[in-house]
Parts: sequence; structure tokens; C-alpha cells
Amino acid sequence: MSAFLAPDQNDFLIESKFKASDPPEIYQFRGLPADAKDQRHLLMVSNFINGSSNFPSLISFDGAILRKDDIKEWTSKKNPGMSGALQRFIIRTSVENWTAVTCWGPVGQLKEMTEDLHVGDSVSIRNVRPKSLPEPVNSEENADGVRKFDVRSYLPPLPSDTIYDLDMNNNGQINTLFRQDSRPEILAITRAPPLIGSGNVFPLGLLEMMLASLVGKGVNLIGIVKEKGRATVLDTKYGSRVHKMTVRLFDQDCSGLNITLWGEEHTFMAGRFISFQTTVLLSEVRISKDSRTGLPSLASTGKTLITAYPHLPAAVTLTSFLTALDLSKYRPVVPAIATLNRVSCRAVREAMQSQSACSGLLFAGRAACYLTAFNLDGPLERLITFRCETCHVKVPFPFPQTRNCCSNNFCPQLYQAVQPSFDILCNFTDGSGTLSNVRLTGALAESAVGMTVEEFLNLSMAARESLKWDKLFEVVDIAVTVTVSEVDLFKKTLELIDLIFL
Repeated sequence: MSAFLAPDQNDFLIESKFKASDPPEIYQFRGLPADAKDQRHLLMVSNFINGSSNFPSLISFDGAILRKDDIKEWTSKKNPGMSGALQRFIIRTSVENWTAVTCWGPVGQLKEMTEDLHVGDSVSIRNVRPKSLPEPVNSEENADGVRKFDVRSYLPPLPSDTIYDLDMNNNGQINTLFRQDSRPEILAITRAPPLIGSGNVFPLGLLEMMLASLVGKGVNLIGIVKEKGRATVLDTKYGSRVHKMTVRLFDQDCSGLNITLWGEEHTFMAGRFISFQTTVLLSEVRISKDSRTGLPSLASTGKTLITAYPHLPAAVTLTSFLTALDLSKYRPVVPAIATLNRVSCRAVREAMQSQSACSGLLFAGRAACYLTAFNLDGPLERLITFRCETCHVKVPFPFPQTRNCCSNNFCPQLYQAVQPSFDILCNFTDGSGTLSNVRLTGALAESAVGMTVEEFLNLSMAARESLKWDKLFEVVDIAVTVTVSEVDLFKKTLELIDLIFL
């Protein structure tokens, strides 16, 4: 009886993690036999009496996130009241080694713990239990008609068969390490290329020629980000929602190749890519035949790993190519502002809503109108943004004193300083209607406000309000352009290129 009253620490952790009501499939997924719930108490007593345990103790380690999967909710079919969620991470602990960590817990708590974690972050992982990667299984069904679960199908090839479970009920935690707090060796591995499969990296020019012969296979490829499409969310027939974004890569031998990225984290990463600057390596991209066009297409899968600015000779070659590249030939040619036709606000809105069969400059014109929204007395976070001087990615406002460097893991310069800039949403109105939420930024914004960002930040609220009413409802002459994305013909960008108070 004393064995039941005084279990050792490991047995207590097992007791809190595995409940008698757990369905067999949960035990099987966690590396235990399907009948573990019937043998659990016997194992606990036996281990205590013998002074040993077959279950390893909890461990902790640091690493960098290579991949973050979407959260998956589960509900027990045999125990309808039992549910939870899991989320998998691929964590790199050294240049040669990476492993899988599966986080278990209630949906709300799991989202709260992991929502701010992203690929490239240095993380501290605490209280995880190691286990062996289950043997691969085929797609056959069990006698009761349930398809066998193969965890390997959701993971890229791993250097080791040891993976980890993080249970929030056992005080398992995964926390971000700020860059200035991270160990140098952890920072150094974030850009080491995790090549999988054959290990060969296709340059885009060669891959473009071989696409038809590679249908059904996974490849590693490297290129420079040329353009990004819209981030969209699709509803599947299974009731779930998936995130999608298309990016276009190019190099010295290929003018552009589209890759569709699936998953919330992949679209978040793509949103921080910098056009004509980010060199990106994608491992295990699947080539398939498009059901609509019949042409080969490339898309990420559950095994795809993405590395920005990888430490590869091919990346050095691409950087040299990009340095010598004349970017002006890739930008839409805008006529001189003085030669633009006079247009109305309604014409600009119609251009934004129109359909286009080709990319590039769709519309350009000048309009005389009233400035009807210029909220200089609003919250500063709606007027000022802090951006990295190199990658121009926003840093959250108010700017945390503990993170005085760029927070973008895909920025080519670690510890890069940030600088404030105007980012003001304006409305312009004429007799035909209103152009809403037109973004006024950079030097054009400083000219319109009449001072620099630093000077504006030193103004009192009364001075900001007075400045607002001095400018509001004045007649202005604006010049705007509407461009169509090369990746997504439905994505149009309205840019304010000139503003003069009349």
C-alpha cells in the first residue's frame, strides 16, 4: 500500500499525463501500447518497487525553430467529453541535428503559449519527455476500420530517432529567447541549411527546364524573392481553414517561378520576405500537376523547411548577382507627374476594382481634391511605425526597450537598428466620391506634415490637434498609381506618389 501512497517523481508525472480515460490512439501516438491505460497502475507500482522506471525523466534544452505547424484539435471518439490540441515544432539544436517537439494541452492555453513563436526564433524548451520515433506504418486500416496513424508522414527526415513530447499539464514550456539573450551558437544555426532528401539544391533555371520530369517528387530549391501575392484563408471541405500565399522567386537564369506556400506560419514567413533582397532556401517542395491548367506547379508540404539567407555557396552567388542587378528594369515605368492626366477619385476607385489580364502599371493620374481625414491627434501607433533600416519590417509600438533591434528573423542584418517613420492613413474627396485609407509615408509624409518624425514626437497633444486643423479640408493636388501584382492579378496596390497643398 505504501507504494500507492508514495510514488516517485517520475511516476507522479506519468499519473498526471496519462489518464485512465485516455483513448488507445492517444497512447499509441505517444509511443505507448494501445492497452497502456489498463496496465498503467501496474507499471507504476512495479517501477516503484523495483526502484527503476522505463520512462525517461523530463529534460530541457535550447534551440531554434525550423518549422512550426498549425494547431490541430482532437476529440476522442470513445470518450466524447475528452478533447485537446497538439502542435508540432521542428527544433534545431545544432548545425547537424534537429528534432521534433509535439506540444499537448488545452486549445486556448496552447495558442497563448505558441502564437508569438515563429520560425527563426531562438527558444528555451523546458520539461519535455524524450521518446523514440515510432516505426513507419503503412496506410492499411485496423480491424475496426480506423486508419493507422503514421507520425513520420508529418515530419521531415530527422538525424535522430529521438523526439519529444511537451505536456502543458506537466509544466512543459516553450519560450522565446530575445536575440541579445540567446547563446551565440543558437543564433549561428538559424541560417544553416537543413537540406533533406537527396541534399541537392536546384537553381531555378535548371528546375524550370526539368519541371515536367519531376512531377510527383520533392526538391530543394533556392532563389531570390521577386514578389509576394495576397495572404488568403480558405475553408476546406473538412471544416478546417488553411492559409495560403504565393511567392515568386527568380535568379540569373530564371525570370520568375511561383511557389505556393500553405499553412499559417509559412504565410507569416512569406509576409516578411523582402522583394529583391531575401534569398530563400526551400527544402522538400512538392511538384505536382495543376488540376486546372495541367501544368506542373510547386507547393510547400508538411515536410517543407524554409531558410532565409542560408549559408550556402549558391546563396553567395545569388547575392553577387543581386548586387550588380539594375532594379529599375523591374519597376513599373511611371510617366512624369507633370504629364499625368487629370482624373477623379471615382476613376481611381474603379481602377482598383477592375480586372486586369496583365501585371504592372494599370493606372496613373492626378486629382485635385480635399483632404478629409488627417488624424494627427490620434494614437501614435496609428501615425508612427518603427521599421528596420535594412528590411523595413515593422516593430511593435510602443517600442520595447528590451528589444532595441530588428525582430525580423529574415532580416539579413542581425542587431540592426530601427527608425521611426510616418505611416498615416488619409482620405481624399472630390465631387465624384472619396478615396479612403490612402497611405502617406516616408519623405512625402514629412513634407505634408511639415516636420520630421522626431520633431512630431516632441509635440504636445494640443500642438498636434492644431496642426491637424491647419491641414484638414485643404485643397490638395495628388498623384497616384495603381499596379497589378505579377504573382496575383487580383492584387492591386494604390500608391500615393505626390501631394501638394494648393
